[in-house]
Amino acid sequence: MRFDRRTLLGAGLAAAAALTAFAATRPPPSEPILVAATALAPGEPLSDGALAVRRVGSGSGMVEGDDPSDLTGWILSAPLEEGEPLVPSQLLPPQRRTAPDVMAIELASPAAVGGRLHGGDLVDIYLTSGSGPGGDQETGRIARSVTVVEVLVEEGFGTSGQIAVLLAVDDDLAEVMASAVHAGHIDLVRVGR
Repeated sequence: MRFDRRTLLGAGLAAAAALTAFAATRPPPSEPILVAATALAPGEPLSDGALAVRRVGSGSGMVEGDDPSDLTGWILSAPLEEGEPLVPSQLLPPQRRTAPDVMAIELASPAAVGGRLHGGDLVDIYLTSGSGPGGDQETGRIARSVTVVEVLVEEGFGTSGQIAVLLAVDDDLAEVMASAVHAGHIDLVRVGR
């Protein structure tokens, strides 16, 4: 069997047309995001089946992922309607279940990880107390893995260089923290990031 130039040119053009059609009809790239599988109320831990996966063109600003079970036990801070995308600011870590109250402490930025804290971070809390430089000072950890609820750095809040850190506390930790803020210098150390 012999092919002439016209047959080869025709076959080449047909192959190019097929590749163009394939590229034009291919679905656009998409990213998996998590959405509410049913209407969800705030304050309750997420259970298996509460979230579903949807693919969108861009997951920017939404909780990306293809395994809803990764968030089992996390708590919603706002209601979600069925199919509504989940955004990071709506999620509270499971620790908020055991420490549901919130307490604010005002700290100088360097004592609060240079102000580089975000809601959901875990911090260890250290207290330095004593008579000051040249005297007897003691530093010790007074709390472990405390959940940061929010960090307030709004203009006009506190004195220059001060930020407010909202912490999830239970009754015992609230007492320890209330005493510590008056007893000495507090430092936060971000853990597990």
